[in-house]
Amino acid sequence: MYRLTSGHRASVVVATVLTLVGSALGLAQPLVAKHAVDASGRGQVMWPLLLGLAALFVTEAVTGAAGRFVLERMGEGVVRQLRHGLVARLLRLEMREYDRQRGGDLISRVTTDTTLLREVVSQAL
Repeated sequence: MYRLTSGHRASVVVATVLTLVGSALGLAQPLVAKHAVDASGRGQVMWPLLLGLAALFVTEAVTGAAGRFVLERMGEGVVRQLRHGLVARLLRLEMREYDRQRGGDLISRVTTDTTLLREVVSQAL
């Protein structure tokens, strides 16, 4: 995995930072909600707390979405790079290899395997 993402290190770092910031914002929401509920229990309406909670929610959603976008884009880049390499290798195979395998099987394997790799890179990473 380390070798496959060699040209995409900056994207991995950006996606990691965005995901961590989004997670931290998501963890802060219950604390702000607790203070808002406690204040309303005392009969006070704390508009700054409610606005802060809404801002936390929106910021967390945007940050998380941006992190997922960067990670998905990086996964697509890894798959594109890998498919180019595999197709170049298929084009250099000797004809007897094509006689042993059906052409559709080779292309199907390239497509299926790289699609599975994209899922691993973009979701599991």
